[in-house]
Amino acid sequence: MVEIVILWTILCFVVGGLANARGRSGVGFFFLSVVLSPLIGLLILLVAGKSGDLRAQEVEAEERLRADVRRQIEAEERARRGEPPAGEG
Repeated sequence: MVEIVILWTILCFVVGGLANARGRSGVGFFFLSVVLSPLIGLLILLVAGKSGDLRAQEVEAEERLRADVRRQIEAEERARRGEPPAGEG
């Protein structure tokens, strides 16, 4: 019986950690998992998805990465044509 309570608690902490990583309330999902079950808490977390703030940060990071790649490609094309790097001429 003690083993089940320990395993239940560990799984609840895992669900809380996953929720926190997805931009959701880790404490809230921990207690949700304690009351309902870790499996139900995990399913609710997966259905809820990532928070809007986290999605916005990912989109912003992706846009910065694309801009960096574009600048790198442009610099390589200028170097191939023998032109000076941008800002030097």
